Amino acid sequence: MRPSFQKIVLSRRTFTTFGPMLGVSNYLSLIDDLFANTQCTKIDIKNDDSPIGIFDESIYYWIDGMQPKLSSNIAFYLHLKHTKEEYIERVVFTTSEKKTLGARYYDPEAANSNGFGPYIIFNRVDLRNSRRYFLIVQVKAGENITIYRYTLDSEKLVQSKLNLDKLPEEMASDFKSKHDGQSYSSYHFQVRALREQVCNEAGLAFPCFNSLFPSPQIKSISENSTFNIEVINRYPDVSSDNYMRYFFLTDPTGRLLAIHKRSFKDNKAGLIPLVKLANSFWQSRWGVKPELVPRINDCPYLLLFAENPSYGIFYSHIWLR
Repeated sequence: MRPSFQKIVLSRRTFTTFGPMLGVSNYLSLIDDLFANTQCTKIDIKNDDSPIGIFDESIYYWIDGMQPKLSSNIAFYLHLKHTKEEYIERVVFTTSEKKTLGARYYDPEAANSNGFGPYIIFNRVDLRNSRRYFLIVQVKAGENITIYRYTLDSEKLVQSKLNLDKLPEEMASDFKSKHDGQSYSSYHFQVRALREQVCNEAGLAFPCFNSLFPSPQIKSISENSTFNIEVINRYPDVSSDNYMRYFFLTDPTGRLLAIHKRSFKDNKAGLIPLVKLANSFWQSRWGVKPELVPRINDCPYLLLFAENPSYGIFYSHIWLR
Protein backbone atom coordinates (compact mmCIF):
# COMPACT_ATOMS: atom_id res chain seq x y z
CA MET A 1 0.00 0.00 0.00
CA ARG A 2 1.31 3.45 -0.88
CA PRO A 3 1.82 5.86 2.04
CA SER A 4 -0.67 8.68 2.34
CA PHE A 5 0.67 12.21 2.15
CA GLN A 6 -0.54 15.39 3.70
CA LYS A 7 0.60 18.63 2.18
CA ILE A 8 0.74 21.63 4.51
CA VAL A 9 1.24 25.17 3.29
CA LEU A 10 2.39 27.72 5.86
CA SER A 11 2.95 31.16 4.39
CA ARG A 12 5.14 30.54 1.33
CA ARG A 13 6.88 27.59 2.96
CA THR A 14 5.72 24.10 2.10
CA PHE A 15 6.64 20.76 3.55
CA THR A 16 5.27 17.28 3.13
CA THR A 17 4.73 14.59 5.75
CA PHE A 18 4.04 10.92 5.47
CA GLY A 19 0.60 10.12 6.83
CA PRO A 20 -0.01 8.47 10.19
CA MET A 21 -0.08 4.93 8.77
CA LEU A 22 3.69 4.66 9.33
CA GLY A 23 3.31 5.48 13.04
CA VAL A 24 6.03 7.06 15.16
CA SER A 25 8.70 6.12 12.60
CA ASN A 26 7.35 8.55 10.03
CA TYR A 27 9.88 10.61 8.19
CA LEU A 28 9.35 14.21 7.38
CA SER A 29 10.79 15.36 4.06
CA LEU A 30 11.55 19.04 4.37
CA ILE A 31 11.25 21.13 1.22
CA ASP A 32 12.51 24.15 3.13
CA ASP A 33 13.62 24.94 6.64
CA LEU A 34 10.67 24.21 8.93
CA PHE A 35 11.90 26.78 11.39
CA ALA A 36 11.64 29.51 8.75
CA ASN A 37 7.84 29.34 8.81
CA THR A 38 6.63 32.89 9.44
CA GLN A 39 3.13 32.16 10.73
CA CYS A 40 4.07 30.14 13.79
CA THR A 41 5.58 31.23 17.09
CA LYS A 42 9.30 30.40 16.94
CA ILE A 43 11.60 30.13 19.96
CA ASP A 44 15.28 29.20 20.13
CA ILE A 45 15.83 26.91 23.11
CA LYS A 46 18.35 28.82 25.20
CA ASN A 47 16.99 29.44 28.66
CA ASP A 48 14.05 28.93 31.01
CA ASP A 49 12.07 31.82 29.51
CA SER A 50 10.44 29.39 27.09
CA PRO A 51 6.73 29.40 27.93
CA ILE A 52 6.10 25.67 28.21
CA GLY A 53 9.32 24.58 29.81
CA ILE A 54 11.56 23.61 26.89
CA PHE A 55 14.96 25.02 27.75
CA ASP A 56 18.56 23.92 27.72
CA GLU A 57 18.52 22.24 31.13
CA SER A 58 15.46 20.22 30.13
CA ILE A 59 17.12 18.52 27.16
CA TYR A 60 19.09 15.33 27.61
CA TYR A 61 20.91 13.42 24.89
CA TRP A 62 23.38 10.57 24.47
CA ILE A 63 25.41 9.68 21.40
CA ASP A 64 27.11 6.41 20.60
CA GLY A 65 27.90 4.27 17.58
CA MET A 66 30.47 1.96 16.09
CA GLN A 67 32.42 4.53 14.07
CA PRO A 68 33.04 8.03 15.46
CA LYS A 69 30.39 10.35 14.01
CA LEU A 70 30.03 8.36 10.77
CA SER A 71 27.34 5.98 11.95
CA SER A 72 26.03 7.45 15.17
CA ASN A 73 22.97 6.77 17.27
CA ILE A 74 21.57 9.73 19.16
CA ALA A 75 18.76 9.66 21.72
CA PHE A 76 16.96 12.80 22.96
CA TYR A 77 14.64 13.35 25.88
CA LEU A 78 12.68 16.60 26.33
CA HIS A 79 11.33 17.18 29.81
CA LEU A 80 8.07 18.45 28.37
CA LYS A 81 4.52 17.54 29.37
CA HIS A 82 2.78 15.61 26.63
CA THR A 83 -1.00 15.74 26.95
CA LYS A 84 -4.02 15.59 24.67
CA GLU A 85 -4.26 19.38 24.88
CA GLU A 86 -0.58 20.14 24.26
CA TYR A 87 1.87 17.69 22.76
CA ILE A 88 4.95 17.22 20.60
CA GLU A 89 3.63 16.68 17.09
CA ARG A 90 6.77 16.58 14.94
CA VAL A 91 10.50 16.47 15.52
CA VAL A 92 13.12 17.03 12.82
CA PHE A 93 16.89 16.61 13.20
CA THR A 94 18.85 18.54 10.56
CA THR A 95 22.23 20.01 9.78
CA SER A 96 22.65 23.77 9.55
CA GLU A 97 22.79 23.24 5.77
CA LYS A 98 19.17 21.95 5.89
CA LYS A 99 20.07 18.31 5.32
CA THR A 100 17.44 16.24 7.11
CA LEU A 101 19.03 13.46 9.20
CA GLY A 102 15.78 12.10 10.57
CA ALA A 103 12.30 12.96 11.73
CA ARG A 104 9.53 11.64 13.94
CA TYR A 105 5.79 12.18 14.06
CA TYR A 106 3.77 11.79 17.29
CA ASP A 107 0.17 11.96 18.42
CA PRO A 108 -1.25 12.84 21.86
CA GLU A 109 -1.17 9.16 22.89
CA ALA A 110 2.61 8.90 22.52
CA ALA A 111 3.36 10.15 26.05
CA ASN A 112 5.45 8.20 28.51
CA SER A 113 3.65 6.78 31.53
CA ASN A 114 4.57 9.84 33.62
CA GLY A 115 2.84 12.20 31.18
CA PHE A 116 5.99 13.54 29.51
CA GLY A 117 7.05 13.22 25.89
CA PRO A 118 8.52 10.03 24.39
CA TYR A 119 12.17 9.29 23.75
CA ILE A 120 13.31 10.59 20.37
CA ILE A 121 15.90 8.26 18.88
CA PHE A 122 17.74 8.53 15.56
CA ASN A 123 19.95 5.66 14.40
CA ARG A 124 22.91 5.56 11.99
CA VAL A 125 23.17 9.29 11.34
CA ASP A 126 26.25 11.02 9.95
CA LEU A 127 27.50 13.73 12.34
CA ARG A 128 30.78 14.53 10.56
CA ASN A 129 30.16 17.29 8.08
CA SER A 130 28.34 20.18 9.70
CA ARG A 131 29.37 22.82 12.22
CA ARG A 132 25.92 22.87 13.81
CA TYR A 133 22.88 20.63 14.06
CA PHE A 134 19.27 21.59 14.83
CA LEU A 135 16.64 19.66 16.70
CA ILE A 136 13.39 21.26 15.57
CA VAL A 137 10.36 20.52 17.73
CA GLN A 138 6.80 21.38 16.70
CA VAL A 139 4.37 21.58 19.63
CA LYS A 140 0.63 21.65 19.01
CA ALA A 141 -1.83 23.12 21.51
CA GLY A 142 -5.33 23.17 20.04
CA GLU A 143 -5.12 25.28 16.89
CA ASN A 144 -1.86 26.90 17.96
CA ILE A 145 1.53 25.67 16.82
CA THR A 146 4.87 26.63 18.37
CA ILE A 147 8.17 25.62 16.80
CA TYR A 148 11.30 25.31 18.93
CA ARG A 149 14.84 24.90 17.69
CA TYR A 150 17.66 23.52 19.80
CA THR A 151 21.16 24.09 18.42
CA LEU A 152 23.97 21.59 18.96
CA ASP A 153 27.43 22.78 17.98
CA SER A 154 29.59 20.01 16.55
CA GLU A 155 31.99 20.16 19.52
CA LYS A 156 29.08 19.17 21.80
CA LEU A 157 28.55 15.96 19.87
CA VAL A 158 31.06 13.73 21.62
CA GLN A 159 30.26 10.03 21.45
CA SER A 160 29.83 8.11 24.70
CA LYS A 161 30.55 11.06 26.98
CA LEU A 162 28.49 11.78 30.05
CA ASN A 163 27.36 15.35 30.65
CA LEU A 164 28.95 16.04 34.03
CA ASP A 165 26.77 19.13 34.54
CA LYS A 166 23.72 16.85 34.80
CA LEU A 167 25.21 14.29 37.18
CA PRO A 168 25.10 14.50 40.99
CA GLU A 169 27.83 16.76 42.30
CA GLU A 170 29.77 13.94 43.98
CA MET A 171 29.81 11.79 40.85
CA ALA A 172 30.74 14.71 38.61
CA SER A 173 33.63 15.64 40.89
CA ASP A 174 34.95 12.06 41.00
CA PHE A 175 34.75 11.67 37.24
CA LYS A 176 36.17 15.08 36.35
CA SER A 177 39.29 14.52 38.44
CA LYS A 178 40.01 11.21 36.68
CA HIS A 179 38.62 10.93 33.15
CA ASP A 180 36.10 13.72 32.55
CA GLY A 181 33.18 11.35 32.02
CA GLN A 182 34.40 9.72 28.82
CA SER A 183 33.12 6.15 28.53
CA TYR A 184 33.82 3.19 26.28
CA SER A 185 31.82 0.38 24.76
CA SER A 186 33.50 -3.03 24.47
CA TYR A 187 34.22 -2.33 20.79
CA HIS A 188 35.97 0.96 21.45
CA PHE A 189 37.95 -0.42 24.36
CA GLN A 190 39.26 -3.34 22.31
CA VAL A 191 41.02 -0.95 19.97
CA ARG A 192 42.73 0.93 22.84
CA ALA A 193 46.35 0.09 23.63
CA LEU A 194 45.47 -0.04 27.34
CA ARG A 195 43.78 -3.42 27.28
CA GLU A 196 46.92 -5.56 27.78
CA GLN A 197 48.16 -3.22 30.53
CA VAL A 198 44.82 -3.56 32.33
CA CYS A 199 45.10 -7.34 32.34
CA ASN A 200 48.69 -7.30 33.60
CA GLU A 201 47.93 -4.93 36.46
CA ALA A 202 44.86 -6.92 37.51
CA GLY A 203 46.73 -10.22 37.38
CA LEU A 204 44.27 -11.59 34.84
CA ALA A 205 44.91 -13.56 31.69
CA PHE A 206 44.97 -11.50 28.49
CA PRO A 207 42.52 -10.57 27.04
CA CYS A 208 40.63 -9.66 30.19
CA PHE A 209 38.92 -6.44 29.11
CA ASN A 210 35.45 -7.99 29.36
CA SER A 211 35.86 -8.06 33.13
CA LEU A 212 35.62 -4.26 33.07
CA PHE A 213 32.16 -4.36 31.52
CA PRO A 214 29.21 -4.90 33.85
CA SER A 215 27.15 -8.07 33.40
CA PRO A 216 23.53 -7.47 34.42
CA GLN A 217 21.07 -9.89 35.92
CA ILE A 218 17.52 -8.62 35.63
CA LYS A 219 15.59 -10.19 38.48
CA SER A 220 12.32 -8.33 37.95
CA ILE A 221 10.70 -5.21 36.48
CA SER A 222 7.23 -4.44 37.78
CA GLU A 223 4.35 -2.57 36.19
CA ASN A 224 4.90 0.39 38.53
CA SER A 225 8.55 0.70 37.34
CA THR A 226 10.21 -0.75 40.43
CA PHE A 227 13.00 -3.14 39.51
CA ASN A 228 15.52 -5.57 40.87
CA ILE A 229 18.76 -5.60 38.87
CA GLU A 230 22.11 -6.95 40.00
CA VAL A 231 25.51 -6.56 38.36
CA ILE A 232 28.22 -9.22 38.37
CA ASN A 233 31.60 -7.59 39.00
CA ARG A 234 34.51 -9.83 37.94
CA TYR A 235 37.29 -7.26 38.23
CA PRO A 236 39.48 -7.52 41.36
CA ASP A 237 40.29 -4.62 43.69
CA VAL A 238 43.89 -3.98 42.60
CA SER A 239 44.57 -0.65 44.31
CA SER A 240 42.73 2.41 45.60
CA ASP A 241 42.93 3.82 42.07
CA ASN A 242 42.29 0.56 40.23
CA TYR A 243 39.01 -1.05 41.18
CA MET A 244 35.42 -0.89 40.02
CA ARG A 245 34.12 2.07 42.00
CA TYR A 246 30.79 3.14 40.46
CA PHE A 247 27.99 1.10 38.96
CA PHE A 248 25.01 3.01 37.64
CA LEU A 249 22.01 2.54 35.41
CA THR A 250 20.49 5.18 33.13
CA ASP A 251 17.77 5.64 30.55
CA PRO A 252 18.78 6.00 26.84
CA THR A 253 19.87 9.63 27.38
CA GLY A 254 21.96 9.21 30.54
CA ARG A 255 19.31 10.13 33.14
CA LEU A 256 20.02 8.20 36.30
CA LEU A 257 17.86 5.29 37.40
CA ALA A 258 20.17 3.74 40.00
CA ILE A 259 23.64 4.29 41.50
CA HIS A 260 25.96 2.12 43.58
CA LYS A 261 29.29 3.54 44.78
CA ARG A 262 31.84 1.19 46.30
CA SER A 263 34.83 1.80 48.53
CA PHE A 264 38.13 0.05 47.92
CA LYS A 265 38.06 -3.49 49.36
CA ASP A 266 34.62 -3.09 50.89
CA ASN A 267 33.92 -6.82 50.47
CA LYS A 268 31.29 -5.99 47.85
CA ALA A 269 33.29 -6.82 44.76
CA GLY A 270 31.10 -9.65 43.49
CA LEU A 271 27.37 -9.08 43.14
CA ILE A 272 26.37 -5.39 43.05
CA PRO A 273 22.72 -4.42 43.72
CA LEU A 274 21.32 -1.38 41.92
CA VAL A 275 18.78 0.53 44.01
CA LYS A 276 16.06 2.54 42.35
CA LEU A 277 16.57 6.29 42.79
CA ALA A 278 12.86 6.88 43.31
CA ASN A 279 13.52 5.87 46.92
CA SER A 280 13.60 9.13 48.93
CA PHE A 281 16.81 8.12 50.74
CA TRP A 282 18.75 7.84 47.50
CA GLN A 283 17.26 11.04 46.14
CA SER A 284 18.48 12.75 49.29
CA ARG A 285 21.87 10.96 49.14
CA TRP A 286 22.57 11.91 45.54
CA GLY A 287 20.59 15.12 45.19
CA VAL A 288 18.53 13.87 42.26
CA LYS A 289 15.23 15.68 41.77
CA PRO A 290 12.33 13.21 41.92
CA GLU A 291 10.70 14.62 38.79
CA LEU A 292 13.87 13.91 36.79
CA VAL A 293 14.10 10.25 37.73
CA PRO A 294 12.93 8.29 34.66
CA ARG A 295 10.60 5.32 34.74
CA ILE A 296 12.18 2.09 33.60
CA ASN A 297 8.95 0.96 31.91
CA ASP A 298 9.18 3.89 29.49
CA CYS A 299 12.69 2.96 28.33
CA PRO A 300 13.18 0.96 25.10
CA TYR A 301 16.65 0.11 26.44
CA LEU A 302 18.97 1.00 29.32
CA LEU A 303 22.62 1.99 29.61
CA LEU A 304 24.61 0.17 32.29
CA PHE A 305 27.88 1.78 33.38
CA ALA A 306 30.85 0.69 35.49
CA GLU A 307 33.67 3.08 36.42
CA ASN A 308 37.31 2.41 37.24
CA PRO A 309 39.28 5.50 38.42
CA SER A 310 42.35 4.46 36.43
CA TYR A 311 40.77 3.39 33.16
CA GLY A 312 37.51 5.30 32.83
CA ILE A 313 33.88 4.36 32.39
CA PHE A 314 32.64 1.28 30.54
CA TYR A 315 29.10 0.73 29.39
CA SER A 316 26.79 -1.73 27.71
CA HIS A 317 23.17 -1.78 26.60
CA ILE A 318 20.30 -3.66 28.17
CA TRP A 319 17.53 -4.11 25.60
CA LEU A 320 14.04 -4.22 27.08
CA ARG A 321 11.88 -4.36 23.96
